[in-house]
Amino acid sequence: MSFTASQKNLNEILSRNIEYCIPLNQRKYVWSETEWAELFEDIFLIDQSSKYNHFLGSLVFAKEDKNQYSVIDGQQRMTTICILFAAIINHLRKTKNTSIANSFFTYLKGNYNGDDYFRVYRKDGMFFLVDIIEMIQEYTEESKVKEAYYSNYGKSDKYNEKLLNCYLYMSSRISEYINSRSSKKDSLVSLKEKLINCEVIEIIVESDVDGYRVFETLNARGIPLEQHELIKNYLYSYLRNKTKRLKLDNHWNKIQNNVSIDSTEHFANFISNYCTHIYGKTKKNEEFKTIRDNTEKSNAEGLLDSLYEDSIYYSYFLVPEKIKGSQEYDERVYIALTYFKNLKIRQVRPLLLSLFENRTCNSIDNDSFTKCIVMLETFYFLYLTVMKNTTNTIDNSITTLACKIYEQKECNPEQLIRNELGKYISEKALIKSRFSYVGYSNKNRKYKNSSNKKTVNYIFMKFERFYDESDEVAPKIISIEHIMCDSETIDSASYIGNLLPLSQKINNKIGSKPYAQKVECYKKSRLLSAKKFVEHHGNQTEWTETDITERGKRLADIAIDNIWKF
Repeated sequence: MSFTASQKNLNEILSRNIEYCIPLNQRKYVWSETEWAELFEDIFLIDQSSKYNHFLGSLVFAKEDKNQYSVIDGQQRMTTICILFAAIINHLRKTKNTSIANSFFTYLKGNYNGDDYFRVYRKDGMFFLVDIIEMIQEYTEESKVKEAYYSNYGKSDKYNEKLLNCYLYMSSRISEYINSRSSKKDSLVSLKEKLINCEVIEIIVESDVDGYRVFETLNARGIPLEQHELIKNYLYSYLRNKTKRLKLDNHWNKIQNNVSIDSTEHFANFISNYCTHIYGKTKKNEEFKTIRDNTEKSNAEGLLDSLYEDSIYYSYFLVPEKIKGSQEYDERVYIALTYFKNLKIRQVRPLLLSLFENRTCNSIDNDSFTKCIVMLETFYFLYLTVMKNTTNTIDNSITTLACKIYEQKECNPEQLIRNELGKYISEKALIKSRFSYVGYSNKNRKYKNSSNKKTVNYIFMKFERFYDESDEVAPKIISIEHIMCDSETIDSASYIGNLLPLSQKINNKIGSKPYAQKVECYKKSRLLSAKKFVEHHGNQTEWTETDITERGKRLADIAIDNIWKF
């Protein structure tokens, strides 16, 4: 590996005719106020001797051509430093020190053979630092900077919004600094001098391949690299030709979108689940090492394909509605994935990945695949929702199943799952007893929470599907009626035996009417659970705790013997 290392200051780095390009594989801007404050205070506020120059760590560059370097490590610091320069320059313009501001501006924008260029820029689309630099060619109020950002970027762009917030933060700190001193001009010049004299170790490598190797081991003063960032860097270091690079750029953006909801990334969880389903339980922050050690360099493209394929499946776990667009869509699979999502059952995801992969490569047919997914839904409902057990007891079993199904492409996954998990839910009588105590309340603190409400909605949705022999109904439970009025103190009023799904319109008319009048309202419901209730209890004149218990037992029999039969 060929490289040179030398000590330099920021004046030397930002004065030469070099443009620093942040390549596609680099993560976007992630620094926050913690890092901004530390940098500002270390450079400007720590009392040191006049000869002291703050050390910023190492910057790693790869030569692209004579006048262009790729930033391999240090882009967070370089971006923040440029924003800090921009804030100083804008304050100089505000205080009418235009000529000084113009002389400082060359640290942000250079000129080579008559062509202007930005000292630091990104290859992958819009970069708000460039907008800031353009705006501060004249004095620009902070409100105008914010207005420009929200006009062109929007709140969903969390990375560029960090650049805006960094600028506002630095501008505020500079205001505090200069307002506490007698001369604003001298204070701003002093800030600039301290900044350009900050020292770094500059490492220049001959190729970006060497740079990527350095990048894996260097992370001076930065936020520790996420595992997926290391994986991306690894892929960029081995997928070298233009076609593969274009594929990597395209696939990685899609992977990022697939594992995100409402601009929130779930990359760390995805990578953890990905490792678990192939290699077994992997220690936190060792996922990249595990993948790298088990991947031949010649198979880097295969790794990319695998991550991309699994990210599509993972998007179904995060947003089950997305599976409706797949060719092999099955309503039962959608219902199971929705149950896992609503009840926040994440442990099952590595096993789901293995099953989806097996189906895609035709190791199991669609029918067997669907049965496996429904079997897992049934197991978790009985084991977690009904029995109130914890997931840590079954963690090893789920991991073992995920790996076995991933490795043994010709295995019988249905039998594997049944044999491994059946032992945890073998006490049928106990499960039925516990089922009758599942419930929801708007008043009783024991049952008043959103999880219980989702559970009861889910239960009645499954009952509706069971009762509908024609399979024509797509039930949507809107509200839950308490047959005996809901109570803060009577627990049985919250039990499943006292609950009934109804439309919101019908339920709103019932209130606390006597039982006989409630039944007349139930008769108007189109939901099959309500019709079944009227068939069994429509002739009664009252509704008691004994009725709740008996109905709970009857529902438990139907549930465990038919609907959630493992």
